[in-house]
Amino acid sequence: MKFMRDYFGDLGLEPDASLDEVRKAYKKLARLFHPDVAPNRAEEFAKVQEAYEQLRSQTRIEKIRGTLKRGKGNSLLNSYLKFKNNPPISAPHEPATRIEKLDQRIMAVIESGKKLGDQQEVTWSVEELCAKCRGKGGSPGAKKLQCGPCRGLGYQLIQRGASFRWKKTCETCHGLGYEIKDSCLECQGYGKVATLQKKSFQIPKDISNPVGYQELGHFSFDGKSRGQLWIQWTKKI
Repeated sequence: MKFMRDYFGDLGLEPDASLDEVRKAYKKLARLFHPDVAPNRAEEFAKVQEAYEQLRSQTRIEKIRGTLKRGKGNSLLNSYLKFKNNPPISAPHEPATRIEKLDQRIMAVIESGKKLGDQQEVTWSVEELCAKCRGKGGSPGAKKLQCGPCRGLGYQLIQRGASFRWKKTCETCHGLGYEIKDSCLECQGYGKVATLQKKSFQIPKDISNPVGYQELGHFSFDGKSRGQLWIQWTKKI
């Protein structure tokens, strides 16, 4: 069973939210988690931006809402109730696979006086490997404890109303299934820290779709790979 990403929930909204409510929630959360205000909240900022990208028009809202409705059924309900009443428990030494989303997606507003083809400096937030623990979240011998909120699964099944249910990566353990005792103080046990990066880009001739830039996204926990930076260029309204 494929679970639908909770884009409405990422903006703190119910699935029946209007386009106006989506826009208001996005503006509020974008200001709250913006890298200039909260440099350590890069993951939340990226999540809010991705949610708005998926819900930024009435057509997209109706499409996602329709997908959620078509996804309901007895098999999904039974799976949810089974998990709720008898949640399986994973041993701390057998954690879930860490889920990594390395691509970073941002929106860049074209500055006044700039035209398509010009250069413009862009600032964005990137998750880099923690210099202190090197992505481990703690010292090599740190004790791993089963994550309480997800019971060691690495994800949670979320229900909103009678018809909307989906799987969501646990925000406490980030999909690991465990928490580290005496975690790294630098990254709070996450293994990465948010940093700001700046670079000059050429504004594309066609700004109707996001543009991908290689090796400018988030770093992986092992430090061996890096995602893409996707920029949705837009004109100032």
